[in-house]
Amino acid sequence: MCSLVFSRVTPTLESRAALAKQLGWVQDAQANRCGGYYRDPKLDLASLGLSDPRDIKIDAGSGSLAAGGWSALGGQVVISQQNQKIHADHARFYRDAKTKTVTQVKLKDVKLQEPGKVILAKRACLYLPTKSGTLNQAVYRFKIDKKTHAWGRAKSMRRDKKGNYDLKHATYGTCPPTVNAWKLSAERIFLDRKTHRGYAYNVYMDVKSFPIFYLPYFSFPLDKQRKTGFLTPLPGYSKTVGAELRLPFYWNIAPNFDALFTPHIMTRRGVMLNGEFRYLLPNSYGTFKGSWLPNDKLYRQLLQDNPKIGRTSDTRGYAQIKNETLLGHGWSSEIDYSHASDDEYFQNFGKGLDQTTKNQLLQKAKLNYHNTHWSLSTTMQRYQTLHPIDSSIINDLYSRLPQVSLMGHYDNVGPGFNLNLYSEFDNFRWPGDQPSLLNPSLRPHPEGNRYTVIPAVSLPIYRLSGFFIPSIDVVSQSYDLRNQPVNLKSQISH
Repeated sequence: MCSLVFSRVTPTLESRAALAKQLGWVQDAQANRCGGYYRDPKLDLASLGLSDPRDIKIDAGSGSLAAGGWSALGGQVVISQQNQKIHADHARFYRDAKTKTVTQVKLKDVKLQEPGKVILAKRACLYLPTKSGTLNQAVYRFKIDKKTHAWGRAKSMRRDKKGNYDLKHATYGTCPPTVNAWKLSAERIFLDRKTHRGYAYNVYMDVKSFPIFYLPYFSFPLDKQRKTGFLTPLPGYSKTVGAELRLPFYWNIAPNFDALFTPHIMTRRGVMLNGEFRYLLPNSYGTFKGSWLPNDKLYRQLLQDNPKIGRTSDTRGYAQIKNETLLGHGWSSEIDYSHASDDEYFQNFGKGLDQTTKNQLLQKAKLNYHNTHWSLSTTMQRYQTLHPIDSSIINDLYSRLPQVSLMGHYDNVGPGFNLNLYSEFDNFRWPGDQPSLLNPSLRPHPEGNRYTVIPAVSLPIYRLSGFFIPSIDVVSQSYDLRNQPVNLKSQISH
């Protein structure tokens, strides 16, 4: 049995950079958003000079050996086994007198390395046949998936023969040691290899070393498998929201249904509720997204300072619906609809340049039909144009209410000819105001209909050396407009 006396002494490490290096962290500002990556040493039989995975190689500067029982080693001890290497300043190991194999090792100032795993500890007691043991005053790093590693400290750490870890008075985080962004601090953390989940008890969430909230119990995933429960908290800070914390909760409803609920705490604005629901049916799939923020404190002040915005409510939100459905017999439908509560929504809550500068929200519904020779498409489309108060002029976009297109195609008509027809009807509407007696200074925006018909005849010629497709198209297009400038005719055709 291994027994260790644990103390509250914090491991003496020169700096965060030194700790990160010991855990295998390679600083590289160009690598990713974390500014680096972890690199593990290659551990195999050939590099260790071993021939059997069960063999153990022990190197040391000094020591006394016994054929059976306990032996003592010192002076940079290195214990090697396939996929595992242990460094220590001092070691005592127990050799079974019958099997002549080393079964138990006690170490001081330890570094244990395995693929995707590094553990540093002041003291350790290991049982080699099952790779189980206990470590004292430990710092650890585990690989969660291809891109994510977790690291932390523990007053004590026990590993059982199944590969599970039980940590006492421990921390857990996924940011590199060089970044003091966030971490979980818990009285106990249990990492279950079978369920691929971590379980923490009496948990504090720390952001920049300051506790933000407390939970008596917290469950989190150790990989990307779909499981109901809380995901890793996401802290942050920005000028537009202040200190922030997202607490995502994933609900694995069914193999073809799931949902994500994310309360978003912002010190300068309030609490936003975010949600996303996904579904996959035999003939339909889609997503519903939404957010709701009541009583936005900063936005209320913006409305008071700028009465010309013309909005009185400080409740904000966003909704998006996407769906594609096969209706049968050649028919299908598409929906892509987004709506924001106000013009400044994406400036305040968008992530990345493509979101913070977003000002055109698509609102579209489409009905399609296809058979062997004909395709019919009917589209209703418009945009919600956002006009933030501190942005330059953003132009509205025309709506198509509706657009109807009909396409036909016949091959080998007569002596090898192909016949094609493309026809389209568009009803363009301007979403804003037009000149009137009350607003005579507004610039008129033409509205109306456009008719397009394009019949075509082609004669494909295919040879082994190549092909040639001569064709004749006739383009007929006409407009029926209103609100057009006086220098334009009301009827245009060609």
